[in-house]
Amino acid sequence: MKWLNYHHLLYFREIAKEGSIAKASAKLLVGQPALSYQLKQLEESLGVLLFERKNRALVLTEAGTIALEYAEEIFNKGEEFMQAFNSKTFLEKSRYRLGALAGLPKTLVVKVLEEVKRLEPRCFVSTYEAESDELTEKLLKHELDLVITNDPGRPVSDVYRKLAGSAPVSVYGSKKFEALQENFPDSLNEAPFILQTMHSKLRFDIEQVFMSNKIKYDLVAECQDSSVKKMLAQNHQGLIFMPEFAGAALVENENLIKIGSLSGLEEEYWLLSAKKLINNPITDKILESFAI
Repeated sequence: MKWLNYHHLLYFREIAKEGSIAKASAKLLVGQPALSYQLKQLEESLGVLLFERKNRALVLTEAGTIALEYAEEIFNKGEEFMQAFNSKTFLEKSRYRLGALAGLPKTLVVKVLEEVKRLEPRCFVSTYEAESDELTEKLLKHELDLVITNDPGRPVSDVYRKLAGSAPVSVYGSKKFEALQENFPDSLNEAPFILQTMHSKLRFDIEQVFMSNKIKYDLVAECQDSSVKKMLAQNHQGLIFMPEFAGAALVENENLIKIGSLSGLEEEYWLLSAKKLINNPITDKILESFAI
């Protein structure tokens, strides 16, 4: 039986990802002759060519493409193995790593965090905010246990997605705009707005609602961060759209008032987790029971 040399496989994976032996050599801090020799040994042990040269570039063969898929899975499992034993999961006080899409209402992030603490009071929670692609990458590398997002992104085979629920979205503003509550939503015509950025699905839905109601608005600013939008609204700069669970506390504290709700406007929220051989029991419980 032939045994796999994991160093050879690691070097092959880096060459494939970098596209050349030179770039892989610089990243791995291994000499190019040594890398070439290790790659040749791997090819000889497998009995196939993994690369072919085209226009001075290394291109994966069909066998190389299959080998890279196996290599990615093998090393991802290795990273999962190390994370499982290095994250103190088996000690009395464990660490839970929660990812959140940048710009998500902080109220929702806190709600998930509190649910983690309710399920396992002894653990401590670390949170990380980023864009969808980075969060997915960290899930697959097992650097995050769970992600909360309003953008589930494209389907990924090793990422499990569950709809946690949806929430109605309403218009909020300072008391300066109290008169707009009358004759809503026609009153919004030409009103100043601080809106989500264009890559947001909610922004697309808002634009569709504006069009269907023939509302023309004055765009004051585009903000991804929900905290910035709320501060601008409290400073009388314009109106904002917020899920009602996030706006309720601001209304209760008299920081903002609810101007009105537009029919059919809501936002979905998703929980994402990576498929693992060793499942985190906290993640399993949240996926089973957490709802907006």
